[in-house]
Amino acid sequence: MAASKYHTREGVKSPGQWQGFAEVWLAARELNQILIERFAQFGLPVISFPLSAGAVTKNGSATNWNIHPIEAALQHHLLPVVYGDVVLDETLGGTILSTEEQFAALVPVLKPAKILLAGREVGVWQDYPACTTLIDTITPSTYPALSKNIIGSASTDVTGGMVSKVESMLSLIQKHPQLQIQIFSGSNEEAIFNALSGEQSGTILRSDVQGVKNEIRS
Repeated sequence: MAASKYHTREGVKSPGQWQGFAEVWLAARELNQILIERFAQFGLPVISFPLSAGAVTKNGSATNWNIHPIEAALQHHLLPVVYGDVVLDETLGGTILSTEEQFAALVPVLKPAKILLAGREVGVWQDYPACTTLIDTITPSTYPALSKNIIGSASTDVTGGMVSKVESMLSLIQKHPQLQIQIFSGSNEEAIFNALSGEQSGTILRSDVQGVKNEIRS
């Protein structure tokens, strides 16, 4: 994978790294193209918003990103699609910003009630890779006791694994307590349909003020 080969996440300085930057951009674009074409086959009005074309970061944090076009798309009942992408960075030269990191910039403006994170795993495992005990609910106060057992997933990439995903989403929840995040399997259409229909499957991340107690389901 180009992102791992060139260490694009850590920064881009040399000519070889800029070549890698372009290769990562192409790979991300190709993956996104597959996704939006599949959506279009089902008649969904999708439109893609690549971060590389509209944002600049500093030390990996979005400092200049005009998201008004995304807001306008939503107002016209279009479905905007963002995805992990390379981005020019004022300090690092270039880097990669994950979808979850983009959420951190979008949530304060769009104010969603819920974020659905579909991956390979059915949720956050208490005992990965044995995968016999699924964590039903995680809140900021229960996470410290659980964190020592949340060690990974089958889908770790250059922007982090399950630990990184959970911690970044809990940080977002602490800033926006009304937000609920659901981590579930996107391996089959039924699971995705059920999640979009409001089924509480997988692992739910919520704020403590919502009065949710941690549960572990075996």
